[in-house]
Amino acid sequence: MENVRERIKEITEQGLSNRETTDALLRLDAENVDLGSVFTKTEKERMKTNSRIIVRAIKPYDQETYNILSKGFDT
Repeated sequence: MENVRERIKEITEQGLSNRETTDALLRLDAENVDLGSVFTKTEKERMKTNSRIIVRAIKPYDQETYNILSKGFDT
């Protein structure tokens, strides 16, 4: 997925409620994640990085969801 930051900006600037924004960002993350065996290690790392960016974008809208999802990040 290219331009994940632009897609996040489009979602967050729509003036949606916190719940709707969170749901839209979660849908974006679902579109991003596809870790089948046909992807190279580089592509999988890019998807992982995009997922982290998306999860961090959720934080201002839903702290609880952010806390749950961010626990899966490597430290």
